[in-house]
Amino acid sequence: MAARAAIVTGGSGGIGLAIARALGEAGYALTLSARRPEKLEQAVEGLRADGFELQTVAANVASEEELIGVFDAHREKYGRLDVLANKAGASGSADRSTRSRPNTSTCS
Repeated sequence: MAARAAIVTGGSGGIGLAIARALGEAGYALTLSARRPEKLEQAVEGLRADGFELQTVAANVASEEELIGVFDAHREKYGRLDVLANKAGASGSADRSTRSRPNTSTCS
């Protein structure tokens, strides 16, 4: 099990990827999530090359079912969650009706 672990949504670029890099440099094992698997895998090549411990999960976290899948994959691999950086939807790409709903998902 990892000593510290974090989930970063919107991790395929911009602020999300920068947050992931900073957490990786601080020693966190990472689960990165983004909607497009090809973009996500391309974005994390540098993180992998730098030796960061990470996994990727392609998901649209505006979907409660897919968000739960991200948490489940993270929990299965790392067994703990110390940081959640939810950058998803900041660009306005998620459907407005789902962005306005409160988040009801939990990770235990």
